[in-house]
Amino acid sequence: MKFALEISEGLDGFVVHVKQSRNPNHILLTTAVSLVALYLFWHTPQPRITQVFVGCIILLLFGRDVLSKWRGADVELCVTNLDLISTGRSPSGYRPSTIPRADIYDLQYREAQHGGEEFPDLPEGLYVEYDQGMPWDASACVLPHVGRKQTEEIIQKIMDRFPDTGKLASRPSKPSQLISLNLNSPTDR
Repeated sequence: MKFALEISEGLDGFVVHVKQSRNPNHILLTTAVSLVALYLFWHTPQPRITQVFVGCIILLLFGRDVLSKWRGADVELCVTNLDLISTGRSPSGYRPSTIPRADIYDLQYREAQHGGEEFPDLPEGLYVEYDQGMPWDASACVLPHVGRKQTEEIIQKIMDRFPDTGKLASRPSKPSQLISLNLNSPTDR
């Protein structure tokens, strides 16, 4: 899929804009699969009300997917001295987010992951690992649909403009997995 990457400088940061065009092949494939699924379900021996209800759900789910693919991706990452602000839309598992730069541990490229039934699909692109105040680290896709080379260029641009990114936050120390019996400490008698 083709995408356009545009970087514009500002006084207090810069903006990276990614626009991905629609993919007609994927739209046609999704439409064909939905029509086949609806046809096969309609011809199974079930009560008519069940067929209508489930048929409407199938049409709504596939219609939402086709509409999302038709719109394509349009995401903007604004990198400032305080935050990484990611806004826009994407047909994959991207969600808009605002992450304080002081909470960032790492910036990295990740390949697309297909989650299956239990987990959402995740797009390839720039991911941020950050502290969310919980015992585990959080990660978020802040710029989907960019390749490895473009992601490395964007990370380098962020590090050149804001060299303290990833150094302000300190990961909490993990508790030891060893069991201590305190045999070396004196006992109070």
